[in-house]
Amino acid sequence: MLRKKGLLLILVLVSLTLAACDFFTEDDETTFTIEFDALGGESVDAMNVTIDDIPDLPETTREGYHFEGWYLDEDYSEGFSPELLESDVTLYAKWQPATYTMTFETFDGESVDAITAEYGETLSASNSIVSFALLSGGEGACVFL
Repeated sequence: MLRKKGLLLILVLVSLTLAACDFFTEDDETTFTIEFDALGGESVDAMNVTIDDIPDLPETTREGYHFEGWYLDEDYSEGFSPELLESDVTLYAKWQPATYTMTFETFDGESVDAITAEYGETLSASNSIVSFALLSGGEGACVFL
């Protein structure tokens, strides 16, 4: 009788151990939502993902800027990596203003230094150029005296 109880106890312990192993090896199908704050760029739809299936993150566009990736905060202190996903998250777009270099050719052959500026910046220059304001697409408007 004692032997039967001992075998029954061992059988129960083995069954519980195998059940626990199966419980911990099942795929984690927890779904997380990734939302995107484009911070002035073209909006991006939220994504529902699982840990085992995180697709490439979308890119977005913004006139006059270069997209530099998605970050976990608006200060850009921590870039996003799929390994960091533990719950729903909002990612923030990082932008770098486009830089333009303007060179000048004068009718009198006088030398005018090139000017480099970021998108949207208003500039002043010498040699009869009063101001130069960058417009969309890198085109500019010059005012001459």
